[in-house]
Amino acid sequence: MIVIVEDLLRDFIKSRLNATIANPDIIDEVFGYSNTEFIAASKGYITNTEIRVTLGYPRDRSSIPCYCILLGQENEETGALGDVMGSYLEDEIPANFEGGIHSGTVFGFNYRIECWSENGDLSVFMYHLLKYFVLKGRVELSEFGLISPTITGGDIEPLTDLYPSFVYRRAFILSGKVDNTFVSERNTGRIERIKVEMKGV
Repeated sequence: MIVIVEDLLRDFIKSRLNATIANPDIIDEVFGYSNTEFIAASKGYITNTEIRVTLGYPRDRSSIPCYCILLGQENEETGALGDVMGSYLEDEIPANFEGGIHSGTVFGFNYRIECWSENGDLSVFMYHLLKYFVLKGRVELSEFGLISPTITGGDIEPLTDLYPSFVYRRAFILSGKVDNTFVSERNTGRIERIKVEMKGV
């Protein structure tokens, strides 16, 4: 099973946004150390502004403000899970067994979730709100299969390509690991070795 991290992140962010829209008082918990003016403005943002979540860059102004989910890098970590996941009992391998072997590997990932808006304050708000979602939702993310997610971030140059819009951007970078499992193609010689090892020959 291949975990599509982009889909998981999109669904996660949307569900957290919807929960915050339904109960704007969550903002008091998120930004409890901020001044009352910022908290009031933040509640106005979340209730009066549609924040979209896109896979890849938005194509036009109508998609802004938004969270853009981008794959920064993905790399396989060799030998992370070994060649075979689990174990077989002798009775579980029929004499004519010619199927594949259940295998798995771990991929390290680096996703950049950019916070786009035409208002610098809103981009800052979106970034810190997303940080709160991930910190609070780490257990949920781990249940989705994301292992040890960590956060970094930083500002990116404003975007002028969508003139007359001036787009403020801040990057939220989520790194971690994910298991990918699959059934390998038939390897008759390997299957025979497993059968022999199971029988103790």
